[in-house]
Amino acid sequence: MKKFLDQFALTPMQRIDFEGFIFTQAEKMLPGYNGGMWRTKKLGNVSILLLPVDDKTITLNNYAFGGYMTTDHMTASATFSSVVANWYAGLRAEQGRASDAMLQAVADYSANLSQAAEKLKNPGEFYRFID
Repeated sequence: MKKFLDQFALTPMQRIDFEGFIFTQAEKMLPGYNGGMWRTKKLGNVSILLLPVDDKTITLNNYAFGGYMTTDHMTASATFSSVVANWYAGLRAEQGRASDAMLQAVADYSANLSQAAEKLKNPGEFYRFID
């Protein structure tokens, strides 16, 4: 998880808060999630969180906007990583608790991940879910 968190110019307290946010979103978005070992993987020049499940096909629930996606593990992991980074930054910005550096780091991450998504097995699912 450290490689993922290192990308966002977070203060130590924001790192703790963001990690808790990730776990909460996993509980809401990933049916059957009940913890596990989080790892990271490089996709292009960004690190994504690998969802801590052994399934080759994963369903992600978009509880905030409706709908879901069922796709391969890497596409689901990249999608989840994009969603949590952007939702966290958006929430903190609304609360006035986001630095310019954090917001820029998330914007750069999102742009780089969107470019790297072409390497995924199902890039169309990634773009559809984050749009």
